[in-house]
Amino acid sequence: MIRRVSLLVAVLSLACAAPLMAGGQAYISVTELPSSIRATQKVNVMFTVRDAANEPLNDLKPVVIATQGDKSIKIKASRVKVEGGYLAAVAFPAAGEWTLTVDSNYCHNTHVMRGVQVAAAR
Repeated sequence: MIRRVSLLVAVLSLACAAPLMAGGQAYISVTELPSSIRATQKVNVMFTVRDAANEPLNDLKPVVIATQGDKSIKIKASRVKVEGGYLAAVAFPAAGEWTLTVDSNYCHNTHVMRGVQVAAAR
């Protein structure tokens, strides 16, 4: 009887630990941004999200966050046809240097791009 209980505890421990060991890491790849970005004009930010096994993560609800000082905008990304691919159309409200953060909303995995230069609107 004690052996069965011990075996059951060991199996349950492994079953509970398996999801923790299996996931959590995502790799976010952002395509290159345009070389010229102007304030108020939309820029497509395209990216893919893959897990640690390099499998595409297609059912996420990622966002792109643009920050400049105390200004911040958050844009929901939409799925595209590419496996694990998403797109967010960002319109920077002002010129200057911005930081873009792609938040996959998968286990707190983000990709940060600092120094994004935005020119004044025409």
